[in-house]
Amino acid sequence: MGSDIDWKPQIKKLTRLSLEIYKDKEFTEETFIQKLSLIFFDSKLVANTDNRTIAFLEFCFYMADGPYSRRFTFFVIVLRKVFSVYPPLRKLINETSAAAIGNMTLGAIGGLKFEISDLYELKRVLWAWGKMGLKRNTVTSVFRAIRKKYIVKQGILKKDLLLLARLKAIFPMHQKSFIPSNLNLNQALYDHFKERFGKIIKDYKEKGLFIEEMIQEENKRELPVGVKRNNLLSFLVRKANGFKCELCKTKKKRSNTIQTHHITLLSEGGEDHSQNMIVLCESHHESVHAGEIMIERGDTKTWIKYSNEY
Repeated sequence: MGSDIDWKPQIKKLTRLSLEIYKDKEFTEETFIQKLSLIFFDSKLVANTDNRTIAFLEFCFYMADGPYSRRFTFFVIVLRKVFSVYPPLRKLINETSAAAIGNMTLGAIGGLKFEISDLYELKRVLWAWGKMGLKRNTVTSVFRAIRKKYIVKQGILKKDLLLLARLKAIFPMHQKSFIPSNLNLNQALYDHFKERFGKIIKDYKEKGLFIEEMIQEENKRELPVGVKRNNLLSFLVRKANGFKCELCKTKKKRSNTIQTHHITLLSEGGEDHSQNMIVLCESHHESVHAGEIMIERGDTKTWIKYSNEY
């Protein structure tokens, strides 16, 4: 699915259109097509769907910028109206919905440039899918769709560490079906990032920077478009804490079992910044995401809440 329209030069006009749709209580198919015709003069049918509407869909997902963005809910409302008044577009996306969401879990490949990075972001997108009036999908249906993709089959076969890590973060309940029993993925990833970041850390040391100063430098780093997590920053935060869980204070024999958690989730608008990170062991990390432990951080103090007591 793709519009074959270069819509990026028209972002300002499309942004105005999305605001009009959001505010218009009597939005109709005729109004939608008429306004699109003022932006894109030529049109053709793609799977019985006006390709200008597909271009608008691509624009909306691009501007929504992921489930962590504050713009996400706005575009859910806009697209709910669009799908409601223009059934061909709803039918088209429903026919490919699991595969389309699957592409998002693989790093925003495909026409809808929108990235899903973990299970919680996927669940938010699945929630939004229903809110937009689209065919409901499940975590399992999306997983089955991506397992059929050639790139995923080959990546699993070749033990692509970054692909396996992405799949584990988004589909932890299915990890036994794609992580070989003889592969310690956490250790392999730790070794991979240690080697990858070694040169950068060495450069920092040669500049006379200590680890806290390195962290501040990484806090300021601008990430490439589409990348929402600074893996080096995460590594440095863990290293600064001696690879110890901040809750149980124990240092694991393998530092790969120590992870960083965003206190305010990226999916809720949290920053990828050291002040929004806490170092946890796998067990406590799972407990936090399960809602068994609540974490709040002030300017000088961090509060940990178990059940109903601080």
